[in-house]
Amino acid sequence: MSFPPLMENSHEGGSAAALRSFFLYLCTWEIMYHSARYLLRSGLDRFPDWILDPSLFDGIRQNQDNNGHHHNGSKNGHHNGSNGNHAAPPQSRPLTPSPSDDAKRTLIQRGPSYVVSLLHSVYVTRRGISHLCQLWNASNLDKVLIAKEGIADSYRWAQLYVGETNTLFLSYLVYDLFHILLQYPKLGGIDTVVH
Repeated sequence: MSFPPLMENSHEGGSAAALRSFFLYLCTWEIMYHSARYLLRSGLDRFPDWILDPSLFDGIRQNQDNNGHHHNGSKNGHHNGSNGNHAAPPQSRPLTPSPSDDAKRTLIQRGPSYVVSLLHSVYVTRRGISHLCQLWNASNLDKVLIAKEGIADSYRWAQLYVGETNTLFLSYLVYDLFHILLQYPKLGGIDTVVH
């Protein structure tokens, strides 16, 4: 008993075309991940108040007010009883990170995976709806098999489109599993890996 070559009929160019598509999609997901990470970092540096919950900054602002940014109402800006000849003590950063620093770090670590996941789900759902419409009137056999080239009145074009979506989905699963294992258990525990 012989088996057909890997993904031979799922793409117009056979297995080689299917594997090229798979690796191209895999690279595309990875490029999207790094692009999302870069954009999140840039956005957090420029617009942290827009991206993060403003309540995360309340403790920081309160500490700044208590460390000399708030004056006692004197006209010259110095504390009562000082002659103004000494400099203010240097500001020291707290040893523990602030809640906003924790939120930024978490968003930069986990956010790109969620961005790619969202984009993937929207794109694959759109493709799935188009497959449903294209194969609506096809027989059950035509919905699960890819017709050979040259058969009249076939749905081959729609079936090849489904094969491409399957390759796209498989590449995302491999990409996602790699990132889940790389950041384990931050993106999910063993239940996420098994899922």
